[in-house]
Formats: sequence, structure tokens, C-alpha cells
Amino acid sequence: MKETLFLAIQKYYTIVKSAYQDLYDYININNSVNLKNKTDLYSFLRNCRQSVFDLGEKSYHFHGVGCSVSTNGKQIIAWDFGYRSWLCGIEPYKMALTLSNFSSDLEEIFDAEQISALCKVEVEKGNMTEHYGQYYINLLSLETETYSFPIDYDSLIIEQRNIWRSFCRSKSIDRFIRKSTKVYKNINELEDNLVLIFMRNNTEIGRFLYNDTAYPDSAVRVMDQILSSSNS
Repeated sequence: MKETLFLAIQKYYTIVKSAYQDLYDYININNSVNLKNKTDLYSFLRNCRQSVFDLGEKSYHFHGVGCSVSTNGKQIIAWDFGYRSWLCGIEPYKMALTLSNFSSDLEEIFDAEQISALCKVEVEKGNMTEHYGQYYINLLSLETETYSFPIDYDSLIIEQRNIWRSFCRSKSIDRFIRKSTKVYKNINELEDNLVLIFMRNNTEIGRFLYNDTAYPDSAVRVMDQILSSSNS
């Protein structure tokens, strides 16, 4: 991937993540809740039916697919909610607008047309993917590793934010293992990872991280089915 584009995308993600965190902190303090991720925010917005939040000089305006942040009437940050676990995707106009306000440490600032053109090239190379008009870094095009999942197990515990769900061994779990041919090596640096704990005779025999942005699509589709099923 073009290095300057990669650094610009990283910068954009950092800006959006910081904006998210400021909002989480504000809502948590003022509403006695504990928002930690995008899913929590979705639920809160749906329940409170509020679309505008004023945090000092910053004003957050939520709309159907994303959010914009303004100061003194000027839009300084904009994003659309991301696919799967991504906080946001790369919508070229919104990325360009945001970086134009936070550009001090970037070697090159791209306009929306450049971002769009470069992302399309990276999609063709397999370095990025496109979903619903937004672009995402294909983490599996970066450094990956192979997990050696247990073969002889009798149950799987999936831990998500201190909530445990237990599943007896099934064809679906076996299929997930087969399709998990490689995993993004730096998955531990991602947020909101699940932990897959393999058990045999009530003894843990293997523990692995899971994130739907860090596994092959075929494995993610199977895990989605497992997670949506009833607890065993």
C-alpha cells in the first residue's frame, strides 16, 4: 500500500477514535452508563433518541450513517459508522475534510478524489476492501500468523467483555477452525476482541483472540452464526 496513504488513514482513524472516546466519557459521566464501543453507542442513541450532543466547544451531530463534529459552526471531523467492528470506514470526502483540520504531522494531504482513486487501486491489489461505499484496510494483507486450534476439544467458551457463553463442540465450530487459515498477527492491538477458550473435560486447553476484522471472511460468517445461536 502507498505509505503516505496508509499513514493518512492511520491518522484519520486516530482522530475518529479520539472523538469517539471523548463522547463515551461525556455520556458515561452524565448518564451513569458504561459505553465502551460502537455497539454500546448504537444502543444508547436508540434509547435516548438524542442526535446532538454539546461537549464544550464541540458539537456532535449524529445522522443515519455517521456523525460530524463541529466547533464554532465549522465541521472539523466527519465519519460514517464502520463495517463489522471498525469504528469507521474511509469515506473519501469525510476523510479529506477531517485531515484538512488535523494535518500538521502528515507528509502529504489528499483531497477526496485522490483518496477515492488511491483506495480503488488498493482494492484491486487486495490491500483494501470496499463495503457500502466505504473503504477499509484489509488486515490480512498485512502480516499474518496461523493459529494451531485444538483438535481434541469438547466445548468452546467465548468471552466478550467479561460475559461468557459456552458451546458444545459442533460442526459449525469445526468449520470455523478449518476456515481460519490465517489471522492478522497484531490482533492483540485491536479493540473489543473476543477470547475463544477451548475446553476438554472442564480443563482449558487453548485460548485465542478473535476479531471479525482479523479473520478470513469465510470464518467470520461461520462465527456470526455461532454467536447468534442459542447458548448450549
